[in-house]
Amino acid sequence: MFSLPSLSYLRLGSNQFSGQLEDFKSNTLVWIQLQGNRLQGHLPKSIQNLVNLKYLDLSFNNFSGSVDVSLFSDLKQLSYLSLSYNSISLTNEKEVKSSLPESLEYLRLAACDVKELEFLRSAKQLSDLDLSNNKLQGRVPDWAWSTWNFSVSTLNLSHNMLTSMDSIPLQSGYIIDLRSNFLKGSLPIPGNSTAFFFISENNLSGEIPSSICNLKSVQLLDLARNNLMGAIPQCLGNISGLQVLDMHHNNLSGTLSMAFGIVSELRSLNLHGNELEGKIPRSLANCEALHVLDLGDNHLNDTFPMWLGTLPYLQVLSLRSNKLHGSIRTSRIENVTNSIPAEALLYILITEYKLQDRICTTK
Repeated sequence: MFSLPSLSYLRLGSNQFSGQLEDFKSNTLVWIQLQGNRLQGHLPKSIQNLVNLKYLDLSFNNFSGSVDVSLFSDLKQLSYLSLSYNSISLTNEKEVKSSLPESLEYLRLAACDVKELEFLRSAKQLSDLDLSNNKLQGRVPDWAWSTWNFSVSTLNLSHNMLTSMDSIPLQSGYIIDLRSNFLKGSLPIPGNSTAFFFISENNLSGEIPSSICNLKSVQLLDLARNNLMGAIPQCLGNISGLQVLDMHHNNLSGTLSMAFGIVSELRSLNLHGNELEGKIPRSLANCEALHVLDLGDNHLNDTFPMWLGTLPYLQVLSLRSNKLHGSIRTSRIENVTNSIPAEALLYILITEYKLQDRICTTK
């Protein structure tokens, strides 16, 4: 099949093909999709002869061995390359270092044993770059940020060993994923075009700068499992398009004084495991789209927020391990739970509620 003289498009993805990939004997191929099969062995060196190739997806197979960057460097029309989740190791060991072609727009090399970025120097049109689950260390070099600044909209460097990132100079960044590295220092703030920002499970410290509220287009903000401290910027409540705010397991303190507007689209608020004090802001009642509210393991001092019964889509409510007090009348709890559709409310946890009066039933 691979020797058919006029074959241009080969789309066999998401099947159960196994065995080794044969040599490509026709350079007419423009499009190859073989992702999601059980193919194994080494990648054929004949790939380097496919001078008309624009799209190559070999991800989610069982390919193995070393793959040198030079295999792709002469494919001047290649715009999409995905080798993610095989058992290969990407190398650049030729005497003269190779670089991927400038034509590349989408590059996905997740779990490809990538250790450095030098092979990307010529790839100046990248829009989507996935280098997650690799062995990148230290910091991203300045030349890389300069190359990516105005082109990269999706950047995934999660699950690496990066330790330093003072800034994220991406003017076109839309999705930025830096989860599960070893990043230290203060929280870097991405460009204002960012809509999805993941930087959880690092070692970031210091306060959250108020400049984070310049992210007027942000829809998801994940800062969980760091060592961030100080107050939560009040201005976050003014970002009307924010849907997910996750800051659980930090050292955030002060009162939860964010004022959520009536047009808020917030669906999930997770501040579990911090040092927050004071009352639960009643402006949360404006968040009619709220599905998840987790304020557990803080020092909140308030009575039970019966007004939560006005939230029609609330599915998960956790207020455990705070300093909530007062009486809990079962009729009032029923008012809260009954006003939320039974199919919506999945989980309510108010354990370790600090009662001043006994629980009583009203008829």
